[in-house]
Amino acid sequence: AVIGHAMGEIAAAVVAGALSLEDGVRVVCRSSRLMATIAGPGAMATVELPAKQVLSELTMRSVKDVVIAVVASPQSTVIAGA
Repeated sequence: AVIGHAMGEIAAAVVAGALSLEDGVRVVCRSSRLMATIAGPGAMATVELPAKQVLSELTMRSVKDVVIAVVASPQSTVIAGA
């Protein structure tokens, strides 16, 4: 069994034999082009802290334009904002 996250799902499908390498490359290229056309001015970053601590820090600093986007693990949080 294999598993992937985000573009890693495509790599996992190739490794598992569900997609050929060529088809996997096509999917990645197509996805990247589509994302580039809809991407806004925002950004994302991984913070190696628990989500509760990240939220506390954002609140303490009155940050309004950054949010928790993903709780990747108990110790890894993805933030996003403009």
